[in-house]
Amino acid sequence: MKVWNKLVALVLVLVLALSLTACGGFSGRMAKAAIKMQKVQNLRMDIDVDLGMSMSVFGEVMDLSTAITGPVDIINAPMKLKADLNMTVMDEPIDLLCYADQAGNSTIVYFSADDGENWSKTTTETGDLSANASMNADTIKALAALASSFEEKGTETVKGSEAIVYSAVLDMTQLEGILSLQNTLDAIEKVSALKLDELDLSTVAPVPVTLCIDKKTNMLVKYTADVTSVMQAMTPLILQAALDSALSESGLGDLADLGNMDLSSFFQFDVSKVVVSAVLYDFDAVGEITIPPEALAAEELVA
Repeated sequence: MKVWNKLVALVLVLVLALSLTACGGFSGRMAKAAIKMQKVQNLRMDIDVDLGMSMSVFGEVMDLSTAITGPVDIINAPMKLKADLNMTVMDEPIDLLCYADQAGNSTIVYFSADDGENWSKTTTETGDLSANASMNADTIKALAALASSFEEKGTETVKGSEAIVYSAVLDMTQLEGILSLQNTLDAIEKVSALKLDELDLSTVAPVPVTLCIDKKTNMLVKYTADVTSVMQAMTPLILQAALDSALSESGLGDLADLGNMDLSSFFQFDVSKVVVSAVLYDFDAVGEITIPPEALAAEELVA
């Protein structure tokens, strides 16, 4: 159960981090979109996460492909979040509820994997997410520099309105200019016990990004990011953390050489696809987010 809880917590931190990028925005339309999105205090989005994964143990392959869909409400300054997600793993449905509440530089994430029957929570030092989620001068400057990287790719109807589609392939250095990647990695590390200081972002393949900006309002109304390369770079670290945790809990970690065991000889984990998409709407029309008493009283998840 501890392993499952940590996996759920890791997924939620990733979703939280990716969701907060929507409060930034991009874009000759991009400059207008950046300025308008800076003023947004709250919004609602429908997210769609498609994870293609498989696991092989002694040659036996198991398909672990996962889909996550559902609405996410975000309030900025201070940040508060509610996500009501449908998660499907190996064709098994899971009702995932998540709340996040910022207090200073810490964020408490509450989650339930059984539609609110049982709750867990975890606290992470995430920095000031409100500041990260809103546009500042440095972020707008970074976006302006990235504008030339995007190409117009026609139009798409989003929530009944015509939007212009832009696409680009951005490397980690470019993404660092508009996202607080280090804060995100630190939060994931605290929740999952991954040693992400070993992750060299400069070696990660560029990330394809697509943005849709509404013609009339100049608001960012949809984005898609293919972060497969990022998750593939993290996979060896995830496997090592899983092995370390298993050996520690079993008491076998103190035996000679087991702490240096090479998992790849009998266990392999493959990530073939991780695509995150979100439709943004209800700008400044999200009501109060109230965290259930059962979630507030939940036991703290220990990493």
